Amino acid sequence: MRIRAPNGSFLQANKDGSVTANFGESTTWGDNDPSVFAVNIVNGPHGEYQICNGYGKDMATQVMNNHWSTYIVEADFAFMAANGLNAVRIPVGWWIASDPNPPAPFVGGALQALDSAFTWAEGGTTFT
Repeated sequence: MRIRAPNGSFLQANKDGSVTANFGESTTWGDNDPSVFAVNIVNGPHGEYQICNGYGKDMATQVMNNHWSTYIVEADFAFMAANGLNAVRIPVGWWIASDPNPPAPFVGGALQALDSAFTWAEGGTTFT
């Protein structure tokens, strides 16, 4: 895989896991070249894997716990119930089955957040 960075340098990710910087093999680098990718990084890592892998366990635990405690809250479930919604889709990663000690790089805590969502959906009190 070849990637053209915003600074004009090229990287070649090789099958053996190595990366060659400033890859010089001739190419058209046109829109029809399947090896050309636009790489945009916006406001840091996105997604649980990128956050956990990029920040490391301690910082990722802090970032993810903050996310889980603020992104969807009990008031959201009260609002949905008050407006006649009776179904919620909660996507979770496969690693939640190993919570509180999921495989690296993931961090524990997602199962507690899911348990809270179940409780809120039933109209009960929150877990603390």
